[in-house]
Amino acid sequence: MEQLAGARLDVGLVHHPVDAADLAFGPVTRVRLGVVLPRTSPLTRLTVLRLEQLAGHGLVMFPRSTAPAWYDQLLATCHDNGYAPSGIRHARNPEFLCGLVLAGLGIGLEREASVRREPRLAWRPLEGDPLWQETSAVWPASNPHPAAARFAAIAREVLETGPGRPDRIVGAPGPWSVVYNEPDARPAAGR
Repeated sequence: MEQLAGARLDVGLVHHPVDAADLAFGPVTRVRLGVVLPRTSPLTRLTVLRLEQLAGHGLVMFPRSTAPAWYDQLLATCHDNGYAPSGIRHARNPEFLCGLVLAGLGIGLEREASVRREPRLAWRPLEGDPLWQETSAVWPASNPHPAAARFAAIAREVLETGPGRPDRIVGAPGPWSVVYNEPDARPAAGR
């Protein structure tokens, strides 16, 4: 935020709520968060979870320093809905979050797209959708970069649909083609 406010950074992405004077905001994107669990967890038998059902589990989430108001809001929503994490582990990105969840160090609260390609994990929605991650592009209000608004529009599209969604690319293979070969994808004889 300091770099944006000081015009040392042209544009950035922030999670709401955020208190930022002298910054312009692009459109806000809302993405539903759900529960990330190891596929072997008994909770995966349920198709929808309530936060109170997570009692006794630790939580893997982003460090507070990256988005303090969002961090506090997320934990407050958990507490208000009956989930007080038994401990908190921090992960700087979704890949690290997945690793910590797989290691049994807690459950995660994350967007479905972040864990879609990890077959050892399951994602379950929360009843009533109590957690939404709101994100927008921000840039200095005075003397903005000419491409800041265009960046904000592209960022919103990617955040809403997920990066590289196969269903958005005509003729693209499904996400599992990287893991499982297609039946006709055998090497030709003599190679």
